Amino acid sequence: MAPSNENVHASTVLTAVLQSTLAQWTFILSLIFGGCCSNALALEYTARHNPDAGSLITFAQFLLVAIAGLRNRLYVAPPQPSSRKGLVDEIARALLRARAGAERTIRVVINANVEAEANALAADVAERLRTLSPVTVIRASLDDFRRTPLSKNEASASDFDYSALKSGLLEPLSPGGTQKYVAKVYERSTGRPLAPPRVLPTATRRSILLVDGSALLENDLDQFWDFRVILDESGKNQDGNLCPTMVVTGVEKKRPRITWSNIVVPMPPLVQLFRLRFRPLKVPLSHWIVQVVLFLVTSLLNNAAFRYSIPMAVHIIFRSGGLVINLLLGLALGKRYTPTQIISVLIVTIGVAMSTLSSLSHKRSKRTDDTMSVTSVSYQEQFVGLAFLTLALVLSSLMGFAQERTYAMFGRHWEEGMFYLHFLALPMFAFPGIGGDLVQQIKVANASPKVEVSLPGLVAPMHSFVKSSSAFRPGGPLGQYPVGIVDWIMGKIMAFPLLAFTLPSFYIPLAINVFTQFLCVGGVHRLTSRVSSLTVTLVLVVRKAVSLWISVVLVGGSKGDIWLWGGALAVVAGTVAYSLDRGQLKPKPQPKGDKEL
Repeated sequence: MAPSNENVHASTVLTAVLQSTLAQWTFILSLIFGGCCSNALALEYTARHNPDAGSLITFAQFLLVAIAGLRNRLYVAPPQPSSRKGLVDEIARALLRARAGAERTIRVVINANVEAEANALAADVAERLRTLSPVTVIRASLDDFRRTPLSKNEASASDFDYSALKSGLLEPLSPGGTQKYVAKVYERSTGRPLAPPRVLPTATRRSILLVDGSALLENDLDQFWDFRVILDESGKNQDGNLCPTMVVTGVEKKRPRITWSNIVVPMPPLVQLFRLRFRPLKVPLSHWIVQVVLFLVTSLLNNAAFRYSIPMAVHIIFRSGGLVINLLLGLALGKRYTPTQIISVLIVTIGVAMSTLSSLSHKRSKRTDDTMSVTSVSYQEQFVGLAFLTLALVLSSLMGFAQERTYAMFGRHWEEGMFYLHFLALPMFAFPGIGGDLVQQIKVANASPKVEVSLPGLVAPMHSFVKSSSAFRPGGPLGQYPVGIVDWIMGKIMAFPLLAFTLPSFYIPLAINVFTQFLCVGGVHRLTSRVSSLTVTLVLVVRKAVSLWISVVLVGGSKGDIWLWGGALAVVAGTVAYSLDRGQLKPKPQPKGDKEL
């Protein structure tokens, strides 16, 4: 018996969903494990060649994140009307632009708390539309679907016939509808039903339907609108709603103001450049400043620890000890924890101590840059580095508590937080101490050996492969074809003199470090948007274990010892046990944009 079309269709859809999900998860995990592990490797390589470049590394990381986030934080602010007449003109022109891209009737709602304001604005907009273009404007009002007399001041939702509004007006003018509509069902003065017309009017192609009133964004009506004009925030623009929306405040004032959503206002490129604005803040700037300072100092301390001969393995293990600091600060703030949590934190503490002592005992010497001579690494030097990492953990935990309070008050706007934590920190690199150190590190980086970066050098291996491959040069009666278009193009590329330049060698691993960190952050953000915080914690623990193995075995050329791997196992086990304990009264998880990577 052949399968039905419905079963075949369901099987096809299920297969497509599974393939899409598998592809998305492969991409996300590739970003996390590939990007984050590569970032740890690039950071270790960069710090090994210039351990004093902590400020430069931090500045480059902050600069890239700020530049990448700037695109989503800036917008072109449309011009604001200078009068009510200008407001009417802006609305009418926006509707005509929306109509130009449609092949059907567009349904427009003008919603207000005061129905008279919506009715008056709709009348003015309809008149302006007819002046600007020979367009068919269909007028309707919620009052025409009211069962009670208009003289009754107060009206409840039950006074309006929403089903008649949907079936008689909105559904017929929807895509695929009959285009035969009823714009008035009840007499306004008496509230009595009107006799149905013998012949229903038919909307012409690309007409504009204007419906005014209040509560037109409720009662399942919001789905019918192609364009919304909301007066004095009488309706909420739901997150994810892609309907073009104009929120008008001060409609009766001399200078009303429009907030545009999902609407493109055509402007010349030069005008757009001068009208670039930052999007309104969801969280007051004062709540970001303290977090910016804590975040900057934490990042500087973490990168500065490389100056004091702290190996990457210690960085990875030590940063996993944030649970210890969080628990101590939580106890100081009056939070309560379960016995399982406390035992888990003790296990993490022991594991951090074991791995740290093991890693430091194997790094009793270090090589200089230009010679093979070995210099002793003092305990005092390493103690300073550990003190930096410890202070960074404390400041990071304090920042987490500050973020928890901020997001509890204003919502979890992690994208805004991620941008401003990096963007507002950039001017602070000019502060005394940080600025001078950064300039000195740039001079050292510029003095590194020069390397030539050229497109011909990158193309040459591919050129040789093409010349020797029969796949690109198929055989003919006289053997392989002579020089063809591929050889000519590559020859021109390799002969172009402007595609080669010299660069201080230090900037290559620095660029790789910054780029891989950007990939790592993107992977973590995608992961946190799809799974619970518990799953994120577990995935990041596995990622840190992989980074530790790469640092010790692949880079360090060592197998480690029982203290290193035993301590790492204790950290992983303690973190997993802490995360699995659901009975605790613990702080909320760290925001997406600042989760420890």
